[in-house]
Amino acid sequence: MYVLKTTFLDIAQHQIVLDLPADPEQLLQDAAGNEGAGDPYWGILWPAATMMAECILKSKWPAGQRALELGCGAGLVGIAGLLAGLDVKFSDIVPEAVLLARHNASRNGFANSTGLVLDWRQAQADRFGVILASDVLYERSSHRSLLDFLQDATEPEGRCIIGDPGRLNAGHFCELAIANGWTVELFDHGLRKQAELSESCFQLLVLTRSR
Repeated sequence: MYVLKTTFLDIAQHQIVLDLPADPEQLLQDAAGNEGAGDPYWGILWPAATMMAECILKSKWPAGQRALELGCGAGLVGIAGLLAGLDVKFSDIVPEAVLLARHNASRNGFANSTGLVLDWRQAQADRFGVILASDVLYERSSHRSLLDFLQDATEPEGRCIIGDPGRLNAGHFCELAIANGWTVELFDHGLRKQAELSESCFQLLVLTRSR
């Protein structure tokens, strides 16, 4: 585990404690020397995660609904889900990220959280009522495998909620999702429904199965 520093975040009337790698450059250096290291940015707290956490905490959820945080990094989005009453499992392709997310969940009062080292390019047997992901659309080449994963891992009446910082690739992902039988709704940071994608502004993409 890396040397950690503690950060306190005030989000939607909750104070969330996060331990983060003190030297993000070390993550990049370690990844540069190891092809199998996975995403070197898992220990960085990206703005989209904070905004998505706020949206989660301001929304109502069925108590105890099973949820998966995909690409959890330090676990902020999943911790917001736990605080909102969801039963969240943390997942990431990087084992250290899963350990850190569970550590941070414990720091916020959830000592019994669960985690899973997961590559969304591989088949998933378990299904969840909610899948949460933040800032995962930056590579077009990953969109097909992400959608295939969501198809396998989402319950028939479930939802996939992706927090996006307004990346240009979001349009490609939405088109692909709709073409593969998903309904996509868009919401801004204030949870107001919007008619079209934004560029360079945070937005929520809510995917459900088309009926």
